[in-house]
Amino acid sequence: MTWTIRTGRRPHSTATVMMLVLAALFASACGVAFQRPAAPLRTFHFMAGYKPQANLPFVGAYIAQKKGYFTEQGLDVQITHATGQGEHLKLLLQGSVDVTTGEADSVIARRADDLPVVSFALLGQRGQRAFAVQDSSEIRSPKDFEGKTVGFKVYQTPDYVALLAMTGVDRSKIQEVPVGFDPRLLAAGKVDVYPVFESNEPAILQRLGVPTRLFRPSDFGVPSIGLTYLTRQQLVENDASALERFLKATLRGIQDAKANPEAAT
Repeated sequence: MTWTIRTGRRPHSTATVMMLVLAALFASACGVAFQRPAAPLRTFHFMAGYKPQANLPFVGAYIAQKKGYFTEQGLDVQITHATGQGEHLKLLLQGSVDVTTGEADSVIARRADDLPVVSFALLGQRGQRAFAVQDSSEIRSPKDFEGKTVGFKVYQTPDYVALLAMTGVDRSKIQEVPVGFDPRLLAAGKVDVYPVFESNEPAILQRLGVPTRLFRPSDFGVPSIGLTYLTRQQLVENDASALERFLKATLRGIQDAKANPEAAT
């Protein structure tokens, strides 16, 4: 015969009760507390630009990953880098990437083309794009771009088009060529004007022994704003919480970099 203890609902065997009591006593003696299993991390894909660079959106993600801030937010963030062929937007829209970065003005242009992209954070109050010439160049103003070879990375950006319009440049007199993400083309004289990201490319050219002068659109009346974290409309609608947690972690990483630049480097 099996003895049972009735609790008002359903009976439990004395053997079962004794096993539970012994397990609790053993856990207490060993200093072990009963805990629920940790929730699985949400896999999240962030695509940075071509090569690691010291701009704010990338720095925030690198530090957040290194210091476990993403894990604290329940995210397993996979960081990849683009090849320089502009594939990040395609991967974002097809769902292979959850967040990437983009210049704010380019986001506006893509929205104008009815692409379902959304900027959910702006980092920087001035655009980081400029147009570089070798310091020895005869080019002294955007008007001097006429008759010259001017590079573009993936497409002619809105700030470039606005710069030409604001300074009365005849665009038909410019030879525009794709240059990707290789500033050595300016050093080698393959182009007369090269579009740079100020966060790293002028420094690369300086190390190559090629000092530059920069033409910033903002210096010619073209307003610019910084880089954004960019996602797709569907993710905003279906999992805004993941985007919020990603942003909390990356902003914490940026704050760390501000407080201790040497450690961040």
